[in-house]
Amino acid sequence: MRKRLGMVLCVLFVLLLPAAASAAERTPLRVARVPLQIGTYHAPSESVVRGMEEKVSRALHLPLNETMHYADFLPKDAVALALAESQSRDPKEIVREIARRMDAGLVVLPLLTGYESYTRSSWDFMRGRILHSYAAVRVIVYDRRGDRVIDKGASDTYDDEATPRGEVGNMAIECMDTALRRTGLHALLWARKGQGHSAIQEKDR
Repeated sequence: MRKRLGMVLCVLFVLLLPAAASAAERTPLRVARVPLQIGTYHAPSESVVRGMEEKVSRALHLPLNETMHYADFLPKDAVALALAESQSRDPKEIVREIARRMDAGLVVLPLLTGYESYTRSSWDFMRGRILHSYAAVRVIVYDRRGDRVIDKGASDTYDDEATPRGEVGNMAIECMDTALRRTGLHALLWARKGQGHSAIQEKDR
């Protein structure tokens, strides 16, 4: 058993060696991920924020990135500082500013734009209290190659007897998932992997 495992590890090492050498020559794509921005009167709980951020993390996941070094995910604190120093109020211009400041080839800005929930009495005495919930998100992706901005959103409304489906936190997380899929972020990241900004500039000359 140990002998077979050793043989498998040797084969994997031989297969990954050329790829690792290629990775050393590759210019990683610099990715600036902006923390979730909350633009609503009612703020979500920390667990909901974590759930939404997890959706972004999954969309940005590149298998074997630590080995192949396809992308450099820039420090969150530095990205947050670049956001704070932005002079624009237009999210589409903000992502461009962050890209310039941090020399990023890809910028991702998730926004929570709608978040409300309350209950009311039903006119039907056979029914319990009615839960009204509304959630909306927006995801802006800036691809510095071609100066392209992708701006997609998703929203959901619930107005019925209380169920987990109608909980605004769950709706917000699902809306984030939907908006990310609409941007095609994962496919874009996969297509752009290993194409740093400087490498793109040289190619476009």
